[in-house]
Amino acid sequence: RGAAADLLIHFAAPDQVTVSPPTAERIARYLRYVPPDRLTEEQKAAWVATMQSIEDMPPFHIVGTPEPRERGLFATLLHPVRGGEAMPRITADASGGAVTFAVGESDIVGFNAAGGRISAAGCATDATIFALRRGAQGGWLAVDCTRFAAEGVEVRSAQPVTIALQGALGEIRAAEETPVSFRGATGVELDGEVLEPVRRSDDAVTVRLPAGRHALRLLGRD
Repeated sequence: RGAAADLLIHFAAPDQVTVSPPTAERIARYLRYVPPDRLTEEQKAAWVATMQSIEDMPPFHIVGTPEPRERGLFATLLHPVRGGEAMPRITADASGGAVTFAVGESDIVGFNAAGGRISAAGCATDATIFALRRGAQGGWLAVDCTRFAAEGVEVRSAQPVTIALQGALGEIRAAEETPVSFRGATGVELDGEVLEPVRRSDDAVTVRLPAGRHALRLLGRD
């Protein structure tokens, strides 16, 4: 909370949900459903009594739906903040089956609820969760994807992989063996060993990725 906060929680959703700021009345109403073995009536009353101003409110918002729904698209971003640092500005967008967060001037985080291929925030992917950081310390993360393209690199695989990359170094994980193509690299080093390509073109190399978690280095991007 304020300058002493060490975690920023940001909620984004389209029209399926309503987000309300906490008030003493709302908190008291929801506390009625907390069983007495978790909070006694005296503890509930004491907590509500501390909420005299907006600065005293608990650091969360109340999420609800205007009408009963079976499903809704929403995402919550947890962003660590060092004590004394200014809170980053966060903007969110929910469209095309994805929720994306822009954190400050350089970071993008996205949740692909539809599971299809999307183009957002300078990347194209079918990853379930993706993140992109621009600048000198830039890099990206794609979870369970068969395609990710950003920052001059494109990765394609026959089976879903999870990949994190910063510059030429990163990590890649696959549940089963699969061919993976890297556009923008001349070769691939896995766990310290250069892999023999199964296919090579002027701007891409394809290798057979074994199942498991591996240290990754893309040659030609140092």
